Amino acid sequence: RITIPNPAGTWRLVGSPYCPIARVDICPSCAAPPVLFGYRDGYFIPDTLIPGEAYWYRGTGTLELDCLATGQPSAMEELGTTTTPLHRLLISDEAGGTMTLSFADGEPAETPRGLHTLPPVPPDPAFDARFESESSVEYFTAETDASRMGIRIRNARGNLLVRYFGKPVSVGWYSIEIEDASDDVRRLQLADGSPVVVPAGARIRLVRSPGSEAPAVFRVTGVYPNPFNPVTSIGYELPAPATVSLSILNVAGQELDRPLAGVEMPAGRHAFAYDAGRFPSGVYFFTLTARSPDPRQAGRHSGKFILLK
Repeated sequence: RITIPNPAGTWRLVGSPYCPIARVDICPSCAAPPVLFGYRDGYFIPDTLIPGEAYWYRGTGTLELDCLATGQPSAMEELGTTTTPLHRLLISDEAGGTMTLSFADGEPAETPRGLHTLPPVPPDPAFDARFESESSVEYFTAETDASRMGIRIRNARGNLLVRYFGKPVSVGWYSIEIEDASDDVRRLQLADGSPVVVPAGARIRLVRSPGSEAPAVFRVTGVYPNPFNPVTSIGYELPAPATVSLSILNVAGQELDRPLAGVEMPAGRHAFAYDAGRFPSGVYFFTLTARSPDPRQAGRHSGKFILLK
C-alpha cells in the first residue's frame, strides 16, 4: 500500500511500484479534487502506475493506493464522468506529440474549481497543449469572452493536426481560428472526425458560432496551408449527403492518387487532410466530385496547390 502526504495541495512528483489505480481510491477525503498525470508525448491520466516512471499528483490530503486490489475501475473512466457531454480536440505534431483537450457548452454546477488544471508545463523540448486557463477541459458559458478560448501550444515540431470528435448542435457551431506569423487570421469549421492542419508557429483559438447556417451549395472552401509541406487541408461543403471522390493530378493531368473514392459523406462542412509526403516539390491539382440523387446538390470542383519541401 502506498501513502504519500501532500497537505499543501500543490503539484508533487511521485513514483510507484506497479500499481493499478482507481479514481475513487485516490485521496477520497481531499478537500480539493486530486488528480494524477503521467507524460508520454503529452500529459495523460494513467490507470496503472509503472515502476521507473514519474507522475504528477495534486491533492490536499494523503494519497493512499492499494496496489494489490484487482478489478478497479479505470481512472480515466472515473474522471470522465460528467452530466455534460464533452467534445474532444486531439492535437498532435509531426514528431508524435499528442494532447487531448475537451470542451462543452455550459459548465455543470457540480464541477469543482480546478478539477481539470494540468500539471506544470514540461521542460523543453517536450510537446504540450492546453487552454490558456492551464486546463485540459473548458466550458463555453455566458462569461466566456466573445465565445473564444485560446489554446497554448509549446514545442510543436512541424505542422499541427487538430482533429475534432463530437456532435455539434448544428453545422459550423465550432471552429478553429488560426493566426499565422504574418497576423493573417483564418477560421476553419470543425466537423466530427475531420482534421484541420495548422501551420507551424501559428496561434490557435477555439471559437463557438451559434446559429451558423447549413451550406446552401456544394463548393470547395479552400486549401490551407498553400503552399504546404507535406500536409494540407482541402475544405468543402455539402448541402446534402453525397458520395465524394478526390483525385490528385500532376501538371500533365495524370492521376497520381485517389485518397477518396466513392466515400459516403453527410451534409455539412468538411476538411480532408492530404499528405503529399511521397511526392517531390511542385505544382499539383485536385478534383473533388460529389454525386447525389439531387443534381442540384452534386458537382465537380478543381483546384491547385503547391508542395514546397
